[in-house]
Amino acid sequence: MKNWLCLILITSFSAVLHSTSCMATAATSTPEILILNSYHLGYLWSDGEVNGIESTIFRALPDARITVEYMDTKRVPPEKSFENLFALYQNKYKKQQFDLIVAVDDNALNFLKKYRLDLFGETPVVFCGVNNFKPEKVHGMNKVTGITEIHRIEDNLRLFLELHPNLKKVVVVTDVTPSGQISLQEVKTSNTLFADRLSFEYLEGLPLPQLEEYLSRLDSDSVVFLLNYFRDYEGNYYSPETVMPVISQASSVPVYGFSEFYMNHGLTGGIINEGYPHGALAGRVALKVLEGEDISKMAVVEGPMQPVFDYRQLTRFSLDVPRLPSKALLLNLKSKDRKEVLILHSYHADFFWTSRIAEGLKKGLEQRNDLGDVFVEYMDSKRYSSPAYYYQLYELYKSKYSHKQIDLVIVSDDNAFDFARKFRSLLFGNTPIVFCGVNYMADTKAINREKITGVLQSYDVSGTIAAVLDIFPQTEKFLVITDQTSTGIQNQKHFAEIIPKINSSLRFEFTSEMSIEELLKKVAHLDEKTAVLLPVFFRDANNVHFTIAKSVKLITEACNRPIFGFHGTYLNYGLAGGSITDGYDQGFMAGRLAGRVLDGETASNIPIFEENPHRFVFDYNTLQRFHISQTVLPPNSTLLNAPAGFYDKYKRQVDLAIFLFLALFALVVVQQVRIRRGEKRKEEIESEARTDGLTGTVLRKYFDPEVEAHMEKCRAENKTLALCYCDINNLKFVNDTFGHREGDNYIINMVGLLRSSSRSDDIIYRMGGDEFMIVFANCDAEHVKDRIRDIRETLARLNRNPGLQYPNGMSFSYVEFDPDDPKPLDQLLEETDEGMYRDKKRQGIQEKGVLSNSA
Repeated sequence: MKNWLCLILITSFSAVLHSTSCMATAATSTPEILILNSYHLGYLWSDGEVNGIESTIFRALPDARITVEYMDTKRVPPEKSFENLFALYQNKYKKQQFDLIVAVDDNALNFLKKYRLDLFGETPVVFCGVNNFKPEKVHGMNKVTGITEIHRIEDNLRLFLELHPNLKKVVVVTDVTPSGQISLQEVKTSNTLFADRLSFEYLEGLPLPQLEEYLSRLDSDSVVFLLNYFRDYEGNYYSPETVMPVISQASSVPVYGFSEFYMNHGLTGGIINEGYPHGALAGRVALKVLEGEDISKMAVVEGPMQPVFDYRQLTRFSLDVPRLPSKALLLNLKSKDRKEVLILHSYHADFFWTSRIAEGLKKGLEQRNDLGDVFVEYMDSKRYSSPAYYYQLYELYKSKYSHKQIDLVIVSDDNAFDFARKFRSLLFGNTPIVFCGVNYMADTKAINREKITGVLQSYDVSGTIAAVLDIFPQTEKFLVITDQTSTGIQNQKHFAEIIPKINSSLRFEFTSEMSIEELLKKVAHLDEKTAVLLPVFFRDANNVHFTIAKSVKLITEACNRPIFGFHGTYLNYGLAGGSITDGYDQGFMAGRLAGRVLDGETASNIPIFEENPHRFVFDYNTLQRFHISQTVLPPNSTLLNAPAGFYDKYKRQVDLAIFLFLALFALVVVQQVRIRRGEKRKEEIESEARTDGLTGTVLRKYFDPEVEAHMEKCRAENKTLALCYCDINNLKFVNDTFGHREGDNYIINMVGLLRSSSRSDDIIYRMGGDEFMIVFANCDAEHVKDRIRDIRETLARLNRNPGLQYPNGMSFSYVEFDPDDPKPLDQLLEETDEGMYRDKKRQGIQEKGVLSNSA
């Protein structure tokens, strides 16, 4: 007997363990979930529901696999779409088994009632957004529960009476959609409770022009109660963000409602349904089902609502804020005529690239005196990047900024950009976005149409490779150190586009499939015909993560060859240098674009910049380590960590000596001025007729005849003549970013530099907007070469100034006129033009062309 009892106990205990094990497996496995959304992507209400569902599920089950289908029945009615959707889903999911289906809004639930068994069997269904749920809605369906959307019509009507003590009439506006008609019946059912105080008028499906005309004539003792307005009786479709401003502007009285998607577009307010908390509640129910709770015993519950009002509309209609419910949320409360900006950085504040962008943004915005609060958030997505984390950020930012009227959102780098696009409508309405630091964008025009503009982060791969080939002409192969992060993949795609345009004899090898140990071993034994490029390295093939400081130091210290790159963040960690993209330039350009948007320009009308400035920057210490001479570097290169020169060391004493010398010189000049004044005025009158007003150089029309005369004289006297063609670099970028006034200043400064390196007898002609020709009489090519070298050294010193807003530079070519072998002027000009092209290519300058600066 005891043996039988023991056997029964052991068997029962094993069964309990097995049952517990199965439940644990079910709870910790990877569930497959289908979200069937009645509407389209971009519809604020259902987007909020979907985000709320995903946020709640991902927090509990980070590895859950969620598929979202958009049925688009707001624009294509069910009677026209259900059969086609059934055929589509039958083909897509015939081999797919889901653990749970979440139906978002009425049409999705109606679709499942008709087709669930054929498509998904008896997979459990949790619904949300279903209007005024009744049990007959799911008659014949098993394993169904969810969240019903209520509208609290009676509470809204009581609210209207509280805000408008003299209210006599409520004008109810709705459309011909099923949800609009359901809401209309709710109002008609509730109006009997207010028959002694209010009259009701119903406008159903009126086309917009007629509706506008009617609302404009309402008396002050009326309000408008907007239920739905998506489709009128003529079949016209209206989106909330476009139609609500029209209705609000037309109406002579406040317009109230209960739908979140009309807020921030002209709705005064009401007791409002919000999609995100509604979806979050559905997500909690879904988790209970996935954990094994019996769905048949779960009651359908009401979705949350809260009173929400737009401060701008309250002010417009002189409504008293103290009359609002105590827990009401006020949107768009801000100081008058002050702009509020949110800056959203993808990474953390100590990340060098991000800090440089922040510096540039500050500089780009510093001249504005109309800024109110500038909010700055760091998403820290280098270290935290799970879907659940992003939804937590959304909820944090919603609690911080949903009540504020943000005039502009500025984002840096890809993760903040993607986050802002995904959640913009839920957090900030239709607020424009300016971005910088974004690596790749497939369709800039489509993005631009979303009221988004900004600066793409571009890399000067060709310029860096050209510089490396100048430094190491024997190079036959490039080892490209990269990884499998999203940035690394995009960089490799960029290389694939660039490589066919480069010297075909060069070979390229990528390291994205190597572990850090394999990589370090490889770079330690490279031959002299191999050059090394480092676009990005955050994660090796074994999924080991690295900071920039750690990865770049490890690789550069192990490598027996200098490593070149494109990113300013990698400098000071052992990188030799290259044509560098700097976060400061990205931030500065974004700040200037932000200013244009804040001044009233529509972001969609400001094209996205697909190129950003690049500067040749090299590390002095790394050059010394590998015995690289500065003479082989590209012209106008900046040197980091170079030892201080005489001037830098004794700057104060030298400046004082210069000041005393200039003061003494000024006294002498003052005495001479009186003597020369009369003669100078005569010379000025003669000179003004043939000189350019901006630069003081000789006009183009005098060039041919005067130079031809010089050449005749040289042939007669057997003397040489040299022509030097000078072209100002990056003038288009300066004009586009800083305006033509700054472009003119840039031209004037460069012409001043040309004059300082020329003799008084040399003549400078302005050949075009940014092109000049210096005629050196009685000079040979060697003299001109010396002058060009002087100018480039001056530019290099100038560009080392950290306060410089953009790199200064010029390209040159020269030709000598030989009286023993005279060439015509046209041929000499053609040779200078070809020489200019070669010099620009050497410097990595892509811009070439004449602009309109005061030419």
